[in-house]
Amino acid sequence: MERAAPVGRCPQLPPQRDGLVQPGEPPFPRHLRQRVLRLTERAGERGAHGQHEPAAGQQVNRGECLRRLDRLLLGRVDFPSALKERRASRRLSQLELALKAGTTQRHLSFIESGRSAPGREMVIRLAESLSLPLRERNELLLAAGYAPAYAETPLDGPGLAPVLAALTHVLNAHMPCPAIIIDRYGEIVAANAGQRILTDGSAEHLHGNAYRLALHPDGMAPRIANFAEWARHVLNGIAAELARNPSERLAALHAELSGYVPPARVGPGHLGFAVPLKLRTPQGELRLMTTITSFATAVDVTVSELKLEAFLPADQATAAALTEAAERA
Repeated sequence: MERAAPVGRCPQLPPQRDGLVQPGEPPFPRHLRQRVLRLTERAGERGAHGQHEPAAGQQVNRGECLRRLDRLLLGRVDFPSALKERRASRRLSQLELALKAGTTQRHLSFIESGRSAPGREMVIRLAESLSLPLRERNELLLAAGYAPAYAETPLDGPGLAPVLAALTHVLNAHMPCPAIIIDRYGEIVAANAGQRILTDGSAEHLHGNAYRLALHPDGMAPRIANFAEWARHVLNGIAAELARNPSERLAALHAELSGYVPPARVGPGHLGFAVPLKLRTPQGELRLMTTITSFATAVDVTVSELKLEAFLPADQATAAALTEAAERA
């Protein structure tokens, strides 16, 4: 009596085929053959003596085996496609990327087609050559089957205490100018006392996110004299970040904020990126220009995603008003 293969399991494979190739078919690359055999062992597909036990009358489906075994380890992560997608998004040809990474176009072509498995060092070199953020470099390493290279330390962890102390010092040094530290989603990690100029009259539930604080109708929006122009400036900055580092959460935030902004009307006096913030306050209308500082040499994912945004006076009257507000506080 024939035994049926257990439901939901990959068919057991005869040893003479290595569980990979049907007669007359070309062999799989060695790295795929070894990977499938390792995964088969982990999945408990071997017999008591370490040999594959074929299910009687069962046709071996190589593609289904690989698909199911892939899901056991990496949840269907496709490294060749991930690499190709990131290269295309940065408008690099295979030759350009190969030259940057110190390899050949032929080798890169084999990697992107799945015919060659890159080593860990090659994955890191490719990620660096693509100028990927540290978080995305870790994701690419995981897709290739390697452990992440860059730590992701919690903000409140002891390992980041020196970094936060340095940031606090920089924040205080910006007084009386408002200055905040935000993460990649605009969440405010820290701020100096000058931030009160920005949050005055705003709904408290908006104080945690700089982007919502700036553009939400219950935030700074009613006090911004040039709101349409400033809002487009903020949205364009988020869009640029999305182009560099795609994120579903950030894309959803961008879509939400876009609903608060009126249609753009670009006039002859449009200043592009050099948009001053014209903020109405009890001290009069302030003209503020922003500077953004990041950690260029960070080797921790959390630190690499932090940005310090300072609001500096664009004229003498604004500088005097900021000083007066700080003294009154």
